[in-house]
Amino acid sequence: MTDHEDRIAALSKRVHRQEGEMPTTTTSRPKSRQRSARARHTLYLDKSLVNQLDQAFKDAAHELYPQEIEKADYLEACLTFALAHQDEIRAALTHSPQV
Repeated sequence: MTDHEDRIAALSKRVHRQEGEMPTTTTSRPKSRQRSARARHTLYLDKSLVNQLDQAFKDAAHELYPQEIEKADYLEACLTFALAHQDEIRAALTHSPQV
């Protein structure tokens, strides 16, 4: 196989790894939740919205220092808050031509 084919094969193995299987490389940072509690999802979002999320996370992490927060925990908190305010979201979507 060529180098390109080797890289594709390695990527394919990672992508098709069965759920719950541990990766071959490990990190020294302990995870706060069980591995099976989260799954990877792909979302296509507006770049400016992602930039706003990144900045909001950095600001929150700075304000909460020395407590450390993970970006996944921050995003989950944002989504949980949004789900608790569905009426406001629906109202914003009906009054806005495009979000």
